[in-house]
Amino acid sequence: MKITRRQLRKLITETLLEYRIKPTTGDMSMDDALQAIAGSGPEYSAQASELAASLGYDTYLTDVDEYQLVPNMKILSYMSDTQVDNLMNIKGKSISMVLQYDIAGVVITGQEGWAPGLNPDELIALELQIANKEEGGYPADEYGRVHPPGAAWSAWGDILMDRTSIHPSDELHIAIIKLSASTEMSEETAGSLDFYHNVEGPLLPFYQELVDQGKLIITD
Repeated sequence: MKITRRQLRKLITETLLEYRIKPTTGDMSMDDALQAIAGSGPEYSAQASELAASLGYDTYLTDVDEYQLVPNMKILSYMSDTQVDNLMNIKGKSISMVLQYDIAGVVITGQEGWAPGLNPDELIALELQIANKEEGGYPADEYGRVHPPGAAWSAWGDILMDRTSIHPSDELHIAIIKLSASTEMSEETAGSLDFYHNVEGPLLPFYQELVDQGKLIITD
C-alpha cells in the first residue's frame, strides 16, 4: 500500500509524541538552571547556550525547545507541504504578530512585508483549515475558534466566559511562538487573538507560560 507524504508526516509526529525523550545534561538541577536562565529573557539565551556548551551539550536548549514543541506539531498532519515549509521558515527567527483590520499576520524582524504564507488572510484560513480537520472537536467558527457547550462570543468576537481548553487556533499560535526565537505583539493583538480570560482577564495559562519562558513578549 502506498503511503502519502501527509500520512507519513502524521505517522512520524504520532511516533515522536509516543517515544520522545526529554533532553538532559545528566544533572536535573543543571537542566532546571539552564532553562531558568534562558527563560529570563532573549538576552540571556546566549549565556545559557554557552554554559550548556561548557558541559558538552551545545545544542541542549535547541533540543529542549524542539522537545516542548512536538505536542503542538500534530497540526502538521492537517497542513500541505507548502504550508509546513512556510511555518518552518520562521524557526529560530524573531517575529512579530501584527494586526491588519482586526486580523493578525506574521512579520519577520528585519524583513519587509508579511512572512511567506502567514499574512492575515492566510493565517486565519490556516486556523480554520486546522479546526475543520481536528478529530473529535466541536465545530469551529470562521475565526478557527471552537465553540464547546456553553461557550459564547459577542458580536465583536469578545469572549463572554472563561475558557481553559486549547482551541485549534491556539495550537497554531503556540506552534508559531515556540518555533520562533521570540514573538512580540501588542496587548491589542493578544486580545484580538483571544489570549486572555474574558475581555479583561489574565492571560490564559498556556500563553502565560510562553511569556515566562521569554518566547512571547506582549507590549503596551
